[in-house]
This record gives sequence, C-alpha cells and structure tokens, in this order.
Amino acid sequence: MTFHKFKLVALSLAIPIVGMSQTLALPAISSPVAQSACASCSEEDRFRDHLMLVAASSNTQSLKDIRKRLVKKKRVRFSELRRLADSGDSLAAYFIADRIMSMQKERLLTDAALYYSIAAMGGRDYAVRPWLSIMENQTVEHSDKRLEYFENALNEQASKGNIRAIRALAKFYAAGEPFGHDPARAKRWQRREIETSGDGEAALGLAAAIASKPSLSTDEHDEALSLIAMAERSEDLGVRTAAYNLRLMMSAKSDE
Repeated sequence: MTFHKFKLVALSLAIPIVGMSQTLALPAISSPVAQSACASCSEEDRFRDHLMLVAASSNTQSLKDIRKRLVKKKRVRFSELRRLADSGDSLAAYFIADRIMSMQKERLLTDAALYYSIAAMGGRDYAVRPWLSIMENQTVEHSDKRLEYFENALNEQASKGNIRAIRALAKFYAAGEPFGHDPARAKRWQRREIETSGDGEAALGLAAAIASKPSLSTDEHDEALSLIAMAERSEDLGVRTAAYNLRLMMSAKSDE
C-alpha cells in the first residue's frame, strides 16, 4: 500500500496527517528493542504502525461500548455479544450462551457449553449448572480438543471447591462419560464431595463399599475409618447407628 493510500485511510478515520517532510508523532514505545528496530523504519512503515495502534485502540473502545450497553441492559446485537465474549468477557459469554440455548438447536449446544465454561472460569458460578446440563447430555457431540478443555476447566472449578463441579467429576469419571472411565479420580472426587458437603450418608456408603472388599490395605482401612467417623457426626440417627455397626464389623474383621 502506498503512502498516499495510507493518508486516505487516515483521513477517513479523522487522524491528523503530518506533513511528508515532518517526523510522525508516534506513541511512546516502552520496549528498547522496539525503539531501536523502529529507528531504521521508513516513514511509510512508521505511519502504518501508527494506524495499527489507532485501530487497536478503536477496537478496545468498541468493546467497552458494547459492554456498557450490555450492563445497562440496552440492545446488543448477537455479533457484538460474540465479539465481546470471544475477547474473554465472562458476562458476555454467559449471555451469548443463553441466546444460543434459546435457539433450541442441538448442533449448537457444544458452543453454548463452551461459552458457559468461559463464564464459569471468569468467576460466574451460576454458569456451572447449565454448562453441566449440556455435558450430561450424551447426544451432544464435542470435539476431542473441546472435551479436553472442558475436563481441565471442570477440574479447575472443582479444585476451587465448586460442589457442582466436584459432584459432576465424580459422576463422569465413574460412568466413563464424557471424559473416560477413571475409578481412581472418581473415588478422589467422591471423597472431596463428602468432605465439602459433610454428607454423612454418602460417607457411610463409601466406607461400606471399601469395607466390603475381601482384604484391605492399611490405607484403605484408615480411609474407611475416617469416613465412618464422618458418618458418625451425621444428624441422622439411622446413619450414626449404621456407622457405629460398621465400625464394630471392621474391628471384628481386623481381629480375625
């Protein structure tokens, strides 16, 4: 592109044009490397870089304007909402996921799941429920790359203590869908669920499952006793009684 054409573009953007014989007033560049590299640039190259910076600034301002309208519940076009969501804005991601869901097209559900996950990763916990609802739908097809992202994102949410994410991972790894069968991870997240929720009945169930094995390792024995202790703190008398009896059974089994 010639310098003359650059001037026409600049005029259309209402950018002041500096005379050909003058030095262009460029924004300060913080990088010493960039400064030294630009010292040998032609005037046309410097002007092109200036236009690129102006365009980037204009795009940032445009996204800010879209978000202001979104927050104020003013009209935002789908294309604008998608631009904002694709820039990483969690609020826009949640709203565009909702819009996709309203279209009621199954082939788009994987896209809705992606945007819900972006919203959740941005701190919007309320996006986890609709996200998981899609993940539990086995008729929805996700690419392998997207499934890998979903698994990592869900593990991150669970690690932060999101109980819905914890329960989902325990269920998904136990069932083998959609991330594959992984009993060890299923058990770990099931234990985390019990610890997080304080569910005595669930603790009792897991303890009973461990205790039912023909032989127990030291770690399994200790884990079962730890779960029994949690069950014994339940407000439910039936759960506490069953936990007490299970402890007696394990004690008798150890004495054999």
